[in-house]
Amino acid sequence: MRMLCKRPGRAWFEPLEPRLLLDGHVAVWVSKGDLIIRGDFAANEITVTPGVNPGDFEIEGDNETIVNNEPRVTMTGVTDDFNIRMGDGRDVVFLDGVTVPDALTVRTWTGTDAVVISESHVLGATTIKTHNANDDVAIANSRFDGKVYLQTKAGHEVIGIGRTQFGRGLTIEAGTGWDEIVVDEIIVGGKLTVSSEEGNDVVRVLTSQVVGQTEIKTRSGDDELTVTNSEFGGAAVLKTGWGHDRLTIDPTTFHADVKLATARGWDDVYIEDSLFEGKLTLETNEDPDFVILVNSEFQGKVVLDSGLADDDVLITGDVFQQSISTKLKGGDDNLFVSNTAWAEGSMAGGAGRDRFIGAGGNTGTLPDVAGFKLGEL
Repeated sequence: MRMLCKRPGRAWFEPLEPRLLLDGHVAVWVSKGDLIIRGDFAANEITVTPGVNPGDFEIEGDNETIVNNEPRVTMTGVTDDFNIRMGDGRDVVFLDGVTVPDALTVRTWTGTDAVVISESHVLGATTIKTHNANDDVAIANSRFDGKVYLQTKAGHEVIGIGRTQFGRGLTIEAGTGWDEIVVDEIIVGGKLTVSSEEGNDVVRVLTSQVVGQTEIKTRSGDDELTVTNSEFGGAAVLKTGWGHDRLTIDPTTFHADVKLATARGWDDVYIEDSLFEGKLTLETNEDPDFVILVNSEFQGKVVLDSGLADDDVLITGDVFQQSISTKLKGGDDNLFVSNTAWAEGSMAGGAGRDRFIGAGGNTGTLPDVAGFKLGEL
């Protein structure tokens, strides 16, 4: 059972596959205004929806799951937190159209689990934690007034968040394994933090707005980090770890300083049709890397450093309003520039046979070139 993320205009959730032999029992009660839900060690599937009156909630067991020895129960007098904990087994927790009066906590244990939140509003802080398995977390068309912390453990995890507002920040931590994290059409009022551990991971930020700072980091593995049609108000750091990684940024605006970095491995960094209002620092590490800057505007200083390998840097159709400093270190490096408006700066080649090629169409003051064999200007 997988819950797949969809692009805008399509359904965000695919129906869950029917599961056989689901005979788990779930206990539900209200304590001091808190809605308490506890699953046993069998497979459980529950849906929580609003009741008729304020403070009433319906909890329904799906696929033969029993709730308080009934197929469906109504709990009254809920004025505070939702506290949901499921045991072992393949569990599904679905919050559909609910307003949580204060904090929301959802924890699942071992087993392939799914946590789904749709058309809901959480007034307090939110914590969602899953354990070691191939788990899904899907959130759509919802609003979170407090900070949101989402953590998954080892396994092939799929995290999809769409058309949702986060008033005080969003943190996503994915464990080891092949993870997919997609946020699409979200607004984050505070800081956005995304991290993944070892594994071939995919992280995509699409058509989103972050008011505060942004920090996105992946670790070892062949990772894909993509930012598209988004806007970032605070300082941003995007880093990938060891492996053959691809970092892509296209039509996106950064209003503050940005740091992009890759670690060891054959990496590609691609920036197109984007605006950087602050300083851009771009660092690649050992092994051959490919850096492309296309049709973008850089209003602040630009620092580009590459590692000790044969690197290629292509700069075309860009506008640099302040100085650019490029340092290509050891290795036989190639630097291609064309159709770009320059301010000033320096481009330095390191050890190795480096080549600079200007293909024409450049305006302004071309930076000093040192350590390069000059091609056609």
